[in-house]
Parts: sequence; structure tokens; C-alpha cells
Amino acid sequence: SILCMEVLEHISDGKINHHFEFQGVFQMLKSFHDALKDDGLLLLTSPNIIGCYSFEKLLNKRNPMLYYKHVREYSPREIKLILEHAGFDVLELKTENVFLDKDYKYTLRLLDKSGFSTEDRGEDIIVIAKKSNSSIDTSTFEKELFNL
Repeated sequence: SILCMEVLEHISDGKINHHFEFQGVFQMLKSFHDALKDDGLLLLTSPNIIGCYSFEKLLNKRNPMLYYKHVREYSPREIKLILEHAGFDVLELKTENVFLDKDYKYTLRLLDKSGFSTEDRGEDIIVIAKKSNSSIDTSTFEKELFNL
């Protein structure tokens, strides 16, 4: 098993450009994939860019990221897609409020009344994934990411 807790959001591409290409993220996950035995497990946690906390920050005209030194924060759907392209089967994915002792009932009510989903709005994403027998394939990743 591998624990990757609050790391993914700190990984950069390793080069300076204006287009984030996920090279560093896929390199890290490839090393995890190579290190795990067949059916090995990965526990990954990362801040949730679509969580209530981030949404409230946007409403207050602030950057939505949980922590300003993060390279990139992800949504649950993005993390699932990244893991699948990196050769993992997502067994469980959920979001929880683990950082702040804050009640988001008004924010959730606002989202619901406005017709937006209230699912996956916790501050942190928690994923359990299993190394699959499929190969790592990043060839269609950007197209699928664009379509999320």
C-alpha cells in the first residue's frame, strides 16, 4: 500500500510554461504504479477545489484554493480521471470536511436553491484506488479532462 496524503496539489510539471500538462503528477503516479504489487492499494487525499470552502472564497472575491502555495487543486472528477489514466481502479472516492471546524449549511442551501449539486462539497478528497492490470495511458487524458 502507498499513502499519498496532501501531496498531489504540490506537484508541478517541472518546467515553467503557461500550460499545466500534468507531467509531474503522472510521473509520481507512474512511480506508485511501478512500486505496488498487483492489486496494491493507494490512499490519496487532496484539497477539493469545488468544496464549500472554495465556493465561499469565490463568493468573497478571493482565490478559491485552500492554500496559496499549492500548484493546483483538483475536483473529485479530475482526480478520478487522473488515477484511471495512471493505471488505477478507483474503489472509493468521497469528500469530507477535515481541516476547518465550519458549518456549511447556508452554502449548501444556496447551492441547492440555485440548482447546483451539493454532492462532493467537502474540503478534502479521500480516494482508495487499486493498481489495475491495465497499462498507463495518458493519450486521451486532456480531451477527457476538457469534457468533464
